[in-house]
Amino acid sequence: GRPSHEAGRAVFVTGPFFQRTDWLSFGLTAVVVLVVYLRTLAPEVTLEYSGILSTSAKYAGVAHPPGFPVGTLYSWLFVTLLPFSNIAWRVAVGSAVAAALACGLVALMVSRAGTLLLETGPAFTNRKPAEQQLLRVVCGSVAGLALGLSRTVWRMAVVAETWALCVLLFTIMLCF
Repeated sequence: GRPSHEAGRAVFVTGPFFQRTDWLSFGLTAVVVLVVYLRTLAPEVTLEYSGILSTSAKYAGVAHPPGFPVGTLYSWLFVTLLPFSNIAWRVAVGSAVAAALACGLVALMVSRAGTLLLETGPAFTNRKPAEQQLLRVVCGSVAGLALGLSRTVWRMAVVAETWALCVLLFTIMLCF
């Protein structure tokens, strides 16, 4: 279990760290952001490294030094699993999925952190449990949507690029 402080003494609480409300915030945010990304996805090769990364994903090869092996294998999965459209679009779908999952993880963490920060405050604890859960879902989703719909993340999430996967890996690390 994990410690919870009650009347000055540590009490161990059992159960999962992330609760159903946190996962609801994750799912809602990830789906909304992914829908937005898929509606605005680049239809083909774009500027910068899009062509090189798409080619390396098609053949599971090295793009250029340092090679981005995790990104190449991740993109190769999308190139292999999606049987339609061009290679660059499939790699961009992989970027969109990675960025949407990262935004969902931010929502998950904010929802859970809100509980940890506010569980002793009377403004939060005096509310009904349904209101507390709604507040957590809204706060988590707003944080995830703010990240996902920011100019920088959105711009990199809708093209064939490795940046979105790096953001996903970073948010996974933060969750751990």
